[in-house]
Amino acid sequence: MPYPMGHISGSSILPLQLCLGVKLIIYSDFTVDLLFRSIEKYRITFLPTFPSFGRKLIEGDLCQKYDLSSLKGVNTGGAAFPANIALAIIDRYQVQFREGYGMTEYLFICRGTAVDQPYIPGSAGPVSPGTELKVVDLHTGATLGPNTDGELCVRGNK
Repeated sequence: MPYPMGHISGSSILPLQLCLGVKLIIYSDFTVDLLFRSIEKYRITFLPTFPSFGRKLIEGDLCQKYDLSSLKGVNTGGAAFPANIALAIIDRYQVQFREGYGMTEYLFICRGTAVDQPYIPGSAGPVSPGTELKVVDLHTGATLGPNTDGELCVRGNK
């Protein structure tokens, strides 16, 4: 797992995968070389990752050195993922790419595109069940429309 265990994605992925009976590979020290070697050795199919790491999947010597063809899915979060890199990852590895949005206080606000849906650049996917979102003007509190900058307000089930 390239996520730090203290990151919400690292700490949430671990228990979920254990409940599902998925084999996890966790190292105390992380290097890109070690991760790529592990993908090749263990035939890893799912890679939770973060935007600053994405470029390493398509550029440089290491992605040429190792066989990463076992990958079937790449999930990301923590910041916006550059669409051109996501599309290059999809093209190179033929993976399902999912971008999600969350926060430590609320975990998965948007859960990424569904497994059977294509990647939509710039979208973190649909809002998670039981979650309400709205964007408001910072000064007036008025609800804003799509593609407008403002403050994101989140409310979950009571």
